[in-house]
Amino acid sequence: MSESSHRKSIIVLLICIGGIYASFLTWGFLQEQISSQKFGPDAQVFHAPFFINLIQNLFGFIVGCIYLSYKNLYVNKNERVSVFQSQLLKSLTLVALTQSLSSPIGLSSVEHVDYLLYTLAKSCKLIPVMVVHIVLYKKKFPPYKYLVAGIVTAGVVLFTLGNPSKKTGNSSCYGNVPLGLFYLSISLLLVGLTNSTQDI
Repeated sequence: MSESSHRKSIIVLLICIGGIYASFLTWGFLQEQISSQKFGPDAQVFHAPFFINLIQNLFGFIVGCIYLSYKNLYVNKNERVSVFQSQLLKSLTLVALTQSLSSPIGLSSVEHVDYLLYTLAKSCKLIPVMVVHIVLYKKKFPPYKYLVAGIVTAGVVLFTLGNPSKKTGNSSCYGNVPLGLFYLSISLLLVGLTNSTQDI
């Protein structure tokens, strides 16, 4: 690789990193503003996070289709195939739906379980991602990736437990704990589907 192409690759990488962080920070700020502020003369709170995620992922779906249609997909090197005739349309749809559903379902669990448990579960998403890869897509990983996933998960657990939630009260102040765990499990499964489908 020449020096100029190496420099271009670094610039592209920095632009991608900056774009990802800008998108996440903007999304987090705006979602926090929408979900925490009160609107109108009746001071009503917005209670539809699924709608926000759905609109966000709908636009992501549209942009993805436009990009893939512009770039074109090549089968047998020469035959052009529209994105709407390819398997990618199903993948884009699946990613958009699972991403839209995972966040509001996960947040619904906080009404029934401690926020610390929610944070721990969401922080350990490497495990469900690998499980979905193995079970659904029959993908095998080298041994070191299992080790890395285990170390990262253990590190996140230790870090979270070392900074416990300031929320007071005992577990009796929560709602239906089994229901909360069910919501968490579904949310993690959807996260696993989202990430593993993006990798395929």
